[in-house]
Amino acid sequence: MNNYYYSYGSSWLWWLLCSFFMLSNLSLFAQEPIWYLSHRIPIATPTAVSVNKQNHILVADNRYNLTQYDTSGKVILQFSMPQMAEAQLIEAWQTVRTVVFYQDLQEIFLFDRFLNLKTSYKFLPSSQIGFVSIATISPTGEFWIMDNTDFRLKKYNPDFKEINLFISLDFLLANASYKISFLREYQNLLFVTDTETGIWIFDNLGNFKQKLAYPNVKFIGVWREEIYFLQKNQLVFYHLYQQTTRTVSLPQSTNDYLFALFLDTHYALFTATDLLIYHLK
Repeated sequence: MNNYYYSYGSSWLWWLLCSFFMLSNLSLFAQEPIWYLSHRIPIATPTAVSVNKQNHILVADNRYNLTQYDTSGKVILQFSMPQMAEAQLIEAWQTVRTVVFYQDLQEIFLFDRFLNLKTSYKFLPSSQIGFVSIATISPTGEFWIMDNTDFRLKKYNPDFKEINLFISLDFLLANASYKISFLREYQNLLFVTDTETGIWIFDNLGNFKQKLAYPNVKFIGVWREEIYFLQKNQLVFYHLYQQTTRTVSLPQSTNDYLFALFLDTHYALFTATDLLIYHLK
């Protein structure tokens, strides 16, 4: 009888201990990521952002400044635009040069890695180009432009001043309210964001590949074989070849996030008044 109760009591105690450890492990796995705010930098309202391969942050603001920060929030370089114009797009991934497009000026500016202005190209109305709403650079040095006059994406060669390729978007966005907000070429793919319908992906020859139904995307970042973009309070990562997604829930904020950058070990989050640099533990 004593052996029976000893055996029963031991089994019950063993079950209780196992249950406790299982529940403890489940609670650990269910924990939200812990965010640490390392730097908060007051800024003017950002209109465009980018990051280069050295993880330096570039921000254009509504006071017509272009500023480069490191991951500690220190200002490294700054350029003040002499004209009163806000930038719509920055492309800094090539590092040796930074490209900035200004819609109001219908002009694209090329800076060296020290933010010295090297040259600019103005899109004058012609039989080839009407009104450019957004523009960026391709790895070959040509420009991808969105021409709102005939609703075509065009690849423009600035040396020969000619269109080498165009993509008509009428068949994709027919009778739809559209606003093309961002362009980027990465790993031989062209990413086109429409705030209403999502992200449209083409190859670099203009062939349509697929659509990602994520609206209101104003910036697409790149990291290895993934692109990433902001969706409300989450950063969505999309793998280009596995075609899988993963999400990172961002820290709660009283102000909406306008942009987000992933910097390998840090995250740069932008509100209308602050640059917030976080890291996860």
